[in-house]
This record gives sequence, structure tokens and C-alpha cells, in this order.
Amino acid sequence: MSVIALLMAGGRSERMRAGGDATHKALRRVCGVTLLEHNVVSVLAANVGHVAIAISASEAELRRGVVDIAEPLCRAVGTPCEIVVEERALGNIGAAKLVAGAADHVLVVYVDNLTSLDLRDFLTSHIAGGRAATIATHVETFVDPYGELTIVDDEVIGYAEKPVRRVTVSSGTCALTSAACSAIPDGVPTAAHELFALLRSRGWSVGAYRHDAPWVDVNDEASILRAERIIYDRT
Repeated sequence: MSVIALLMAGGRSERMRAGGDATHKALRRVCGVTLLEHNVVSVLAANVGHVAIAISASEAELRRGVVDIAEPLCRAVGTPCEIVVEERALGNIGAAKLVAGAADHVLVVYVDNLTSLDLRDFLTSHIAGGRAATIATHVETFVDPYGELTIVDDEVIGYAEKPVRRVTVSSGTCALTSAACSAIPDGVPTAAHELFALLRSRGWSVGAYRHDAPWVDVNDEASILRAERIIYDRT
């Protein structure tokens, strides 16, 4: 089974840049190492046959970063690496159609996610499951900032102050069959949730890979600190 890893770095990094640093988030450092390098090393450890990195045509600095950081890492282990330039935004999963080619599966990883998820086991589970797509999932805990009221017939019968909710969320990482990639509309910006809805509308099965590995979405300065704690915990 041939697998291409697609590292999504095509976003404009607007939330991170809102903090005053003009650097694209893929080039921001966690424990001295760029998010780009962290994720390239992670997908290479999954023993994929090819690495593709999707970037925006407007991100010249990031393109140089891919050439200077990602390509040497891939070359060192003999894995081909290509840059997929989005001349116009294709959404957060649209580029999967561009890279699928003759591969059996595409592993999609987002450059602003940092996790210790075992990608090799994830791919093994996806392939064995025989589904059109598999989404890595984990449980996140959210604290509601308000007092939640339970009301029946205009009477308050319950009052929970700042209740804690545990919600199963997407970990971003997903795997797609070549057929699932072919379902993505040509040249149309497509988000992951839109592709999920499209696959389900066709009656195709989408699997869930449950895990409890540390995970953080790195989109602001505070999340960089959380990401660094993940790295410290690994060592």
C-alpha cells in the first residue's frame, strides 16, 4: 500500500500573526525547532513513501523554509519531497486531490498541530479498516464561562456554575483513500468537514481512530507554551 503524507501549511497564519510576529506559524519554533520540522519528522517516522507540503503562493519565506528544512530531512532518509503551491486557497483539505496521484492513501497532517500521536499505528488502523477516510479523534475538556441554567416551565430547577464539558473532537490528522481524494471538487476550496459530509452523502464509511496522545493546536503565543510542555514530556 503506497502512502503520501500531505502536510497542510497553506493557511495565512492570521491568528498567530495577530500577536505581532509576521513569521508564518510553520516556521515558529517550539523548543527551538520549527513546527514544520516537528511535523516532517513525525510523518517520516510513519514510513510514508512520499511527502508533499502545501503552501500558499504568497508565502515566499515559508517556501524557502521548506527547501532549507523539510527537503534535507526527507533526502536524508530517501523519501521524495515536493512543494504543492496553492495559487489560490483550496481550503484545509482541497490539496489532497492534487497529490493523491497513484497513491493508495493520503495521510493529512496540519502544520499547526503538535501531537505525539503514533502515525504509523494510525495508518495501520485506517488501512485495516477499509474505510474511505479515517479521522483521528480525542477528548477535549472545556469549561463554560457562564452559569448554566436548567429551566422547566419558567422555573429554574438547576444551576451549574461554569460546568465542565468533555467533547470528542477531531485531532486534525486524517487519512483518505484515493477514491475519497477523487471526490474533492476540482479547484473548489474544500474544508475537511465538507469532505466528510460529501463522503457520507455517497454512503461511504468514515472511521474514527480514538487516542489519548497529547495534542495542541498551535495558533497563538499561549499555545506555543502548551506545545513546549508536550515536547518536555516526551524527553
